[in-house]
Amino acid sequence: VDETAWEIGVLQIVEVMANPARVTDRKGEWFEVYNASTTTQSLNGLVIVSEGAGESHLVTSATALTVEPGAVFVFGNEANQNDNGGVSVDYEYADISLGNESDQVQLVGEGLVVAALAWDDGITMPDATGASMSLDPVGYGIGVVGTSDQWCASVQRWAATSDMGTPGAPNEGCSTWDHDGDGISIDDGDCDDADPSAYPGAPEVDGTIDNDCDGEVETMPV
Repeated sequence: VDETAWEIGVLQIVEVMANPARVTDRKGEWFEVYNASTTTQSLNGLVIVSEGAGESHLVTSATALTVEPGAVFVFGNEANQNDNGGVSVDYEYADISLGNESDQVQLVGEGLVVAALAWDDGITMPDATGASMSLDPVGYGIGVVGTSDQWCASVQRWAATSDMGTPGAPNEGCSTWDHDGDGISIDDGDCDDADPSAYPGAPEVDGTIDNDCDGEVETMPV
């Protein structure tokens, strides 16, 4: 695998657990990287940088670390699932801490910032304790980091006694994002964010569904 093939945006940071609750901070911290390209990407030789703490770690392994197109790879501070809250970590780093309130984590290759994600104490990004910051799948793509309303605090658990998050698995959709394009998200009151004809105040045009999200299925006018 040719490490010189790294390009900006082919790898995306799509989920970050910066502030775990079930285990201590460093042991429970992890972040997930998605390969948005159509080619296998090498991770050996990349440098993980935590800008807030001024810390860095060179990714080294006796075997090739790769992530296939459309797949994800989990970096974590602790690989032992008995200590990290049950997370399946693909690579254990050292000497990196993720700021709870604000920070920026980067993957740097040959001086090039291949992927980066910053958070800001809840100003634009989620500010959760015991839940990961998760990018809605609509924000996946080369060179994309997702708009702030495409990021949310995860509401799923990867195990019964874990914190909220989906490490190594597809991210859930965010209730802050308008998926059906009707201008209203679930958080704003959309009762069916997969149907653009259903939203608060919508005309009742289908006698089989609750178009106006008032909790009742009205009969269509004759």
